Amino acid sequence: MLLTNGFGIKPINIKLPCSLILLLLCIPFLYPNTEKDSMAVTTGNTVKESVYTSYNHFPELQQKFPLQTSMKIVSESEFNFDQIDREFPVATMVNDARAEAQASFRAIDSTGQWISSFSNENIQVLPVGIKKEVSGVEYQLGFTKARFTKDFTELTVFVKIILPQSDEKGLPIELFFGANNVKLSHQGGIIGDANLVLLGDMFIPFNAGNWLMILKGGFDYQTGQTANRTYVTITCDGVKEMSIEGEVQFSRNMLLPVGSNGEPQPETTTYQGGLRNPIQIPNRVTGAFRAVASDWNDMIVDISLSPFVLTNHPDKFIFSVNQAVFDFSDLRTENVNFPQHYHDKNLLVPSPESWRGVYVQSLEIGLPDEFKTKNSIATKQRVRFQAANLIIDNYGVSGYFSAENVIPLDEGRTSTTKA
Repeated sequence: MLLTNGFGIKPINIKLPCSLILLLLCIPFLYPNTEKDSMAVTTGNTVKESVYTSYNHFPELQQKFPLQTSMKIVSESEFNFDQIDREFPVATMVNDARAEAQASFRAIDSTGQWISSFSNENIQVLPVGIKKEVSGVEYQLGFTKARFTKDFTELTVFVKIILPQSDEKGLPIELFFGANNVKLSHQGGIIGDANLVLLGDMFIPFNAGNWLMILKGGFDYQTGQTANRTYVTITCDGVKEMSIEGEVQFSRNMLLPVGSNGEPQPETTTYQGGLRNPIQIPNRVTGAFRAVASDWNDMIVDISLSPFVLTNHPDKFIFSVNQAVFDFSDLRTENVNFPQHYHDKNLLVPSPESWRGVYVQSLEIGLPDEFKTKNSIATKQRVRFQAANLIIDNYGVSGYFSAENVIPLDEGRTSTTKA
């Protein structure tokens, strides 16, 4: 079975013969027909040939699953910066903290006080900063204020990370982190772990605006509490690594969340994040993840996904993910089995290593409710089968699936009224 549900600005011809193939495979076994069929039936050494002329015994299935080999889907991107600003308002405290951090880096730029490593001698000329670039991402570390005690010096420190992704003005997106309790010993060196919390949540659209990456931040950098959210760990030489708590939200134009048996979910849900009060946002398929990264452009992490259906086919197949990997790396792609049409249509340019998306190695697919067995009727659950190698990316949802003996001959049912 080839499943592909693509999205783009222009209409795209997409092959989606799943229902056709399932019907062709399952209907002859589930619904015996006295007319001729197209199957070759072997009886002893004799082979009887017969041909199906129609499926007139199943008009409800024909209406539910019209035979087609292609369809056109047009999807508009849901995530743009205007929409994000309306949906996720930024708290005044967060805006003030970011403005303070930005001002500190402007001050360092104006004086040119960029150094290679920080020590006690540099305290006399604050603010000073450290600037380094890793894989096209610039990391700036600014030491802005100092408070002296008899045991140590307490510093206010900000970090700015300049990402390769762009904002609505075409400018690089900047992440700001801060802490005002970084302790520097009088002998030199930072005392303990110096963690700087991300100043508020950050929202980064990508994959043609069909995905939204959310990095979970904190309320107030002055507390020194990272709450195990997104923060950077620093040394006197710069940023050591970044710990990320985040999630990926998929556009409702693409996927819809459902219950485990395909039950529709509310259209809105509560979002807490780096806000003082929870807000209501559209209820989307969401994947949560945590990662520790030394390179923003090289993140491959496990991700959890709630059950979902394709927006264009909400009453058909249910996808329940057992194991998924979120690939946000430009440098590598690990163990992804791309369908052949990705190669045929040059969808992996400039290289497979630069591909970004979610790869589901193992999943369970629930068939449409019209497919029934004695057990599914008794348990009120969908008929399901195991599948592998599902891809979710800016082209939509793609995958090759096959199954055998999904509905045994003696288990198939045409309705809930037949035992």
